[in-house]
Amino acid sequence: MFTAYDKLNNTFSMGAASFTCAGANFGISVKMANHTNPAHLGEWGNGATYLTTMKGASNAMNNGTLIQLVPVHHGRVIPFAVETSPYEMKYRTEYGDICCCFAEPSLLLIKGENNLGLKIEKSCGEHGVIRKRGQKGWELTEALISCFVFYPQVGEIAMDSKWELERMSTPLIRGEVLPTEDGTFEITIEETEDLGYVRESYPTYEEGLAAAKATWEEFYGKIAPEGGEKTADEAAAYILWSMLEQPSGRLKRSIIHSDYTHAAPTWTACLIAAALKNDLPLALEILLGQLDQQEPNGEIPSMFDHTNRDCLNAGLPLQGWALNKLMEAHDFKTEVPEETLKALYEGYSKWADWFLKYRDDDQDGIPQTEGSVEAGSEDSPIFKFFYIVELPEVCAYLSLLNEKLADLAAMLGLGAEAAEWKMKAAEYVDKTLAFWNGERFLGRDHYTGAMINTESLQFYRPLVLGDRLPEQVVDIMAEDLTVGNGYLVKGGLLSQRMTSIDYSKLSVNGGSILPTDNLMIIDGLMAAGQEDLAKEAAAIFLKGVGKGFSNAETAAAYFLLKEIVK
Repeated sequence: MFTAYDKLNNTFSMGAASFTCAGANFGISVKMANHTNPAHLGEWGNGATYLTTMKGASNAMNNGTLIQLVPVHHGRVIPFAVETSPYEMKYRTEYGDICCCFAEPSLLLIKGENNLGLKIEKSCGEHGVIRKRGQKGWELTEALISCFVFYPQVGEIAMDSKWELERMSTPLIRGEVLPTEDGTFEITIEETEDLGYVRESYPTYEEGLAAAKATWEEFYGKIAPEGGEKTADEAAAYILWSMLEQPSGRLKRSIIHSDYTHAAPTWTACLIAAALKNDLPLALEILLGQLDQQEPNGEIPSMFDHTNRDCLNAGLPLQGWALNKLMEAHDFKTEVPEETLKALYEGYSKWADWFLKYRDDDQDGIPQTEGSVEAGSEDSPIFKFFYIVELPEVCAYLSLLNEKLADLAAMLGLGAEAAEWKMKAAEYVDKTLAFWNGERFLGRDHYTGAMINTESLQFYRPLVLGDRLPEQVVDIMAEDLTVGNGYLVKGGLLSQRMTSIDYSKLSVNGGSILPTDNLMIIDGLMAAGQEDLAKEAAAIFLKGVGKGFSNAETAAAYFLLKEIVK
């Protein structure tokens, strides 16, 4: 996020993320102005900024863009560029700066100088209303989403917004933050779930900026404790930081987003939790949040946010993989409270059992995957002719989950249950190997048993088992994944072998480079003893990522694969 700013030309691109902070449900986004080339987003005079929300209801209702913020000088709209750090954003203009920071996750502070002002404009739908609060404040209510209170600590807000009964709203909001006689202004924007109010006092901008910087530095010190290539590390850390949403609505704990408007599917949230391992309480909060939404029968939603949840698709059971990464970095017995160990054990026990109870219709001991969405590979050639399939990766993931349940049971003094989970883990390794044809892993149609033999990288996901797989199997897969054999190319591992009839540059799961699969497979190669190949593949992926991070999965892969390259 931070590398595109050119101090010489005073330009910056904010395409991948909004300016926000960890836990905030809203922020400032830059969007293209009219007739602007996307490549020049955010450059001098080519961007428009908006207050936006990441809450799930806004995405479902297609109104995440809340209100436009327009820098002005003596009321005249002026061009600007945007400069950001993780904790402060500046509108750079020829007259001076307008600066923004989050004093708290729900409190944005903005200040201006040299007679700069800020217009606030919005078209409201039904029940969208702005109204006076106290002597100087204004409250914007966005139906079913949030409430925002604007309050000028220095200066005032001139508002032109008339109520119209026919539209049940104040359909057109036009306001302007006006500076005082000394040419300065300072306003607060606070989000609340219920109706808002004006506080008795607010922090000054300087106090808010100091708090924002301290909070960022604490987070960054955990996610990248050893430093490194700081520009890339900060950019990746900021993506993770900015994608954290605080509890609200149905959420009892913080969740992580894949991108600003979409909560991460539960299986990718597991990968991200592993990348946050240096902040163990936060990593566990993301995993425990999945159990808050668990069905009585054990199913964990494939996705959930503060308003919605999806129990109509079963997510991949990657919780065992995540717990394995966390347990490698921490002594759970001494660092994790017993009640948390119990919650993890009880919740994930029901989740592990759910697959054989409700996703093994033919009772052969191998759970089925019902559609490409459940595999996290929407357009994979695996599902070209088949909808419900059996795949080795599910058995591999369940093996790891059962293994970690054995570890948790042992920590809780449940010796007999630990032995049973350990036995099930070994059985799932055998079930995984039942898909091996001597040269590669295959899938099969759930109904007919017809084999699925496309050269998808998805069939290398069982490498997550690491050294639990036979050495011969690992060696054959490692050879396939070396440079020159169609998978490992400039940028990383392709989702489909380049020489395959199913390969397509236009397909996400048929020819692109996916951070999640690269992470799991390269990590598996490392665990299986293929260190040279793992380091080479990780270095290639990291070089391909460069300094641009478009989502939280890419940032998570960056940090975890960096450890392999060291």
